[in-house]
Amino acid sequence: MNPNPHLPESWPSFEDHLKPDVRDESYQSVFDFQARYRFAKSFQGVNVEGYSPSGSTVDDYSALLKIFFVYAAMEQLCKVLKKQPVAVSIISPTVAKRVRKELYGNGNTRFAESLRKCETNGSRKSLEAFWNGTSDDIRPILTTLRNGFAHGDFTPAGLALRSTGRREILLDLADTVLAYMNESFTEWVVEEIARRDSHRVVEPSEDVNR
Repeated sequence: MNPNPHLPESWPSFEDHLKPDVRDESYQSVFDFQARYRFAKSFQGVNVEGYSPSGSTVDDYSALLKIFFVYAAMEQLCKVLKKQPVAVSIISPTVAKRVRKELYGNGNTRFAESLRKCETNGSRKSLEAFWNGTSDDIRPILTTLRNGFAHGDFTPAGLALRSTGRREILLDLADTVLAYMNESFTEWVVEEIARRDSHRVVEPSEDVNR
């Protein structure tokens, strides 16, 4: 059982198996992923002076920050898995439907217009597939939200997040990606333990006649 609910579930198994090689630098990316995942999973928001506690600004920014930290963890997991973030596919029909219905709407909402402004040549095709409902892969949405927020293009007001329901969609998006990372890391741990076991040197049995 994982004693820390904010760590990947398979982290204790990985750590137990790694003990003989705890200083192995080839696992640095794994420890970096653990740190980013733990922070993103633990993140509950920020406290900011000078803002009304009854307003939504701080909570809205906290939701976007959650997206930012989750994406950072996903980037690090991709290094562990040796794949590019654009190659990751996170299918979630439930979250995808909510994003399309409640945030994108008919394509004329402020959220939709803001995301279209941040489309790149590389993301346009996958985003179009998402918006028209032929794909339920939420990874392109995560990437676009992260990039727009990190580069200063997105604000809560600009995305029209000023409602608890819309903010909750972003938090559910983040939680879904965290769940994907947890499962993907578990699969990697199982494969890595098997790989290490297959390469482990078996000591010859002692000669009983000696």
